[in-house]
Amino acid sequence: MSILLLVIRVFLVIALYLFIGWVVYTLWIEIYRRPARQTETAVPLLTLNYQDAAGPHSFRITQHSAGIGSAAGNDVLLIDTAVADRHAVLTYHQSQWWLENIDPDHPLLLNAERVIDPVVLINGDTISIGPYQLDVSLEEK
Repeated sequence: MSILLLVIRVFLVIALYLFIGWVVYTLWIEIYRRPARQTETAVPLLTLNYQDAAGPHSFRITQHSAGIGSAAGNDVLLIDTAVADRHAVLTYHQSQWWLENIDPDHPLLLNAERVIDPVVLINGDTISIGPYQLDVSLEEK
């Protein structure tokens, strides 16, 4: 009887190690051996338009994220003391454009409502930052 139990235990240990090896091998194949899947999706064009005394201005956003602020290096550069250095960020994910307030000390409004959490942008929205009123225009897919 004890020899039978020993044989069963050895068999179960070997089966367990084979199962663990199969799982590791399968994961390795999935991660390293398969060709890279295309994770980059085409980003639809986002255009921000505003008008001031100098005339109309337009910012065309074609990458996955863009900064809005008064400091150099932002994709949407708005020069005014009411605009923070890094005021907001636009990101494209989940097949939608999102607006997020980066500096809670400086108000950011979307359609006259304060932005606290990230919000989805739609065509025709108006982003208010300091004295700027940015009209949102989204490319149709």
